[in-house]
Amino acid sequence: MATAPNQEGGGDPHLLHSTGSYLFDVDGLMIYLKIESSRLHLGQDSFARCILDLEAEVKGWATAYNKANEATLRANQEIPLNQMGLREELARRPEVEEKLVETQGDLDLAKNHLDLMEEEEEKHLDDIDRLEKKVKELKKKNKDLQN
Repeated sequence: MATAPNQEGGGDPHLLHSTGSYLFDVDGLMIYLKIESSRLHLGQDSFARCILDLEAEVKGWATAYNKANEATLRANQEIPLNQMGLREELARRPEVEEKLVETQGDLDLAKNHLDLMEEEEEKHLDDIDRLEKKVKELKKKNKDLQN
């Protein structure tokens, strides 16, 4: 550390030495202060960059929060509409179930009718096969008779 110089003492030979020592200490102190000042400025720049990064991150979080808040508000507005729609659907449910039972009965009737039609078709095809065989036989007999 710097020490205060001795008081001027009328041509004292030590005066020059103590003044030089004081100036040397002041020079060292100035160099140290420059280094420390430079280090502080670098730190301040680093902290300024960190502050900018943090501000950008805070803005991003604020934007995300606003979007989430808006989505929540929209969802809250849709809840009553969804509840009303659900009530309407529940009110229509007995009617729909009744129609389903009626349709199921109609479907069963249609299946029975289809089964009957298939049986009739098979009989009809069998009749056609028998008729074709008879026609062939008759043609053969007719041919035999002509010969």
